[in-house]
Amino acid sequence: MKYLLASILLIPLAGCVGTVGYYDRAADDYSAAVAAPKPVATDHSVRYVVNFERRTQHETLTPVSVVPPEYNRWARGIIKDTGVFKRENIHRRTERPDYYFIFNVTERTTGEPGTFTGILIPFFRTRETIVRLHVLDSAGRPAADFVGSGESFYARHTFLLPATPFYWPGASEFRAQRNAFRAVAVKAIAGKSNATPPAGDAASEPAAE
Repeated sequence: MKYLLASILLIPLAGCVGTVGYYDRAADDYSAAVAAPKPVATDHSVRYVVNFERRTQHETLTPVSVVPPEYNRWARGIIKDTGVFKRENIHRRTERPDYYFIFNVTERTTGEPGTFTGILIPFFRTRETIVRLHVLDSAGRPAADFVGSGESFYARHTFLLPATPFYWPGASEFRAQRNAFRAVAVKAIAGKSNATPPAGDAASEPAAE
């Protein structure tokens, strides 16, 4: 009986395979970008916020998704990686900061597997993570925008059971999500914004360094 129960409990894990479908190749330059010489950090303060939205089949799930702890950690890491701000001047809550870093993270999933999904009919799912960083000055004016993304692929079926140890699905999702944030970090460090700051706006210069 115990073997039967163990088999039933293991059914949801049978034949699960995950891979990184694609990611923003800017993430490949992350280590070099972080190690490169940085300008002297300014005394400007920055406040950051992470907004997270999860969508399934192009519909936003409710209630509003809770922000994963690693997203908050990676977002703060991006600000530190730019080298523009001193660590003690980076906060989630501070009044009248010099800059606002707003991270909007969207996760698009084609579907979620059920307990017995993939036993008879193969189940496939893609999960895309898009990270958009909007930098605003103290007056709320746009200074820069950066975007990074990554996608993981998940498959489940009993015929995939021999391949299950090859790549655990959770690991592929983590890699795709982390690379999306790393791509944003590389672009922010290089100042490769998707939006051009207003000409002659001195307030936007530190955020674009």
